[in-house]
Amino acid sequence: MKKLLIGILVLTVVIAVGAYYLLGNLDNIVKAAIEKYGSEVTQTSVGVGGVKIGLSDGLGSISNLSVANPKGFSNKRLFQMDNTSVQLSLERTTTELIVIEQILLDGPSIVYELSKNGSNVDAVKKNVEAYTAGGSGSDESSGPKLIIENLIIKNGEVEVSSDMVKGKTLSTPLPAIHLRDIGKESGGATPGEVAKKVIAVLTNQIGSAASKLDLRSLMNEEMLKQLGKENLNVDDKALDKLKDIGGAGDKLKKLF
Repeated sequence: MKKLLIGILVLTVVIAVGAYYLLGNLDNIVKAAIEKYGSEVTQTSVGVGGVKIGLSDGLGSISNLSVANPKGFSNKRLFQMDNTSVQLSLERTTTELIVIEQILLDGPSIVYELSKNGSNVDAVKKNVEAYTAGGSGSDESSGPKLIIENLIIKNGEVEVSSDMVKGKTLSTPLPAIHLRDIGKESGGATPGEVAKKVIAVLTNQIGSAASKLDLRSLMNEEMLKQLGKENLNVDDKALDKLKDIGGAGDKLKKLF
């Protein structure tokens, strides 16, 4: 009986020490997880400045969240967010399932970079799709699952540039995005599944915003003439702005 009591006491101490270590290092653990899984899923560098999570109310913040451009594009960051607020549901979160009531990204900065081979956003989207399909050494079965009840992106700014215009850029507001109940129906989504859903919506909204710009200010007439009809992709409203350039609208249609 004495040995049993000593064993229980030792086990209790080990659990207490483990819990203390986990809670005391929760911010660093979350930071490392975002950088690890984010980089694996997008196949580019995801960085986090710091994480703070309140253990009493689950309210947290993520500072300096960034996503680097994929290979083949400039050294600018594709995505930059100074501060992201997060509300965890502590009572529903376990070691196997993380329940997030809300993620709010207010004022993100996005660089939408174009080249003859496509855009940086499309490149990341393809990387995410390859990861969730089992490519790039992914292990979607490991790690906790996620339920995100509300993911809100608002007041974002998109900077549109092209490697063919030597640094010229245009800026446009990003339409607001509100995604609900990610992973709820399946009992939890993997990081790759969450990223796939978010990047799909983000790609559509970025493309919609960019298509409303006056594309003539990015390229001179000679550049437009050199593109060729196979390199364009803009909606009809944007093309109307280009009628006076002699076929430039048709040529711009696949570039964007």
